[in-house]
Amino acid sequence: MTRTNLLTTCAALVVGCLLLPLLVWQMIPDQAIRQFLTRTLASQGLSLQSKQLGTTFPIGLKATGLTIGDGVTSYLAMDRVTVQLRLLPLLTGKLAVNLESRIGTGTASAAVTLYPRTQGTLFINNLDIASIPAATNAIEGSIKGTLNLETAFRQTAGSVTGEAKLRINSLALSGAKVSAMPLPDLSVPETRGLLKLNGPTIDITNLAMQADGIYLRLSGKLPLTPAAPLNLTLELMPSAELLERQKSVFLMMFPYLTAPGHYRLPISGTLSSPQLAGQKPSAMP
Repeated sequence: MTRTNLLTTCAALVVGCLLLPLLVWQMIPDQAIRQFLTRTLASQGLSLQSKQLGTTFPIGLKATGLTIGDGVTSYLAMDRVTVQLRLLPLLTGKLAVNLESRIGTGTASAAVTLYPRTQGTLFINNLDIASIPAATNAIEGSIKGTLNLETAFRQTAGSVTGEAKLRINSLALSGAKVSAMPLPDLSVPETRGLLKLNGPTIDITNLAMQADGIYLRLSGKLPLTPAAPLNLTLELMPSAELLERQKSVFLMMFPYLTAPGHYRLPISGTLSSPQLAGQKPSAMP
């Protein structure tokens, strides 16, 4: 064998070794992928539905009309989502993926390293809150607004931690309720908050809203597992004018009055069914 033939043969073997995994991946039936993802989510008590689910070239997954829920309630619905394996990091021994998704008029993108250590970033832009099933299911009435989120996360001491910056533009609530307790109708031009990812929960450290005639603050722990219990506190500090305009709402909220003009609502239950965690005795006579 001449030197030229030897180099050609070696090059062909290298190309064949590189192409073989790609060809094998493309030959995996879509139904097999669907069954694998369904079993994986079922172990977390979740179900998956999609209009179309299959592979992309070179190594990736794509889906349209994707919905994740628990069989009763939907928590996430995406019009289109693509997860693509990044090939260059493989040369350095890393397993990393890129994610692109569209939800109504909003978009989400993420770059995640899965091995040897989990870390990554996630960006959500112009997401209509009304298109998030978890938000609309949690309250009755109407909720509007656009959500933007920037987050970075990493694996630390066996758990994943991170920070997120949240911004909601033109938030509006109308006829909203927590359990059977009505909330005041309000409109907030801009809401900003800081969130911390701490293993299986999101710590809401500072999420404040200044609306016309009322100040609201939400704090506590929001579990990432839908069936896990909530541990949140919603504080409302309305003005005297708003108290008069929406008197019936605040009369129902009277058992949660802790000081003049200060209401404190403890929220338990689950993400799909939030509940007030028992009535607190009023500080007012």
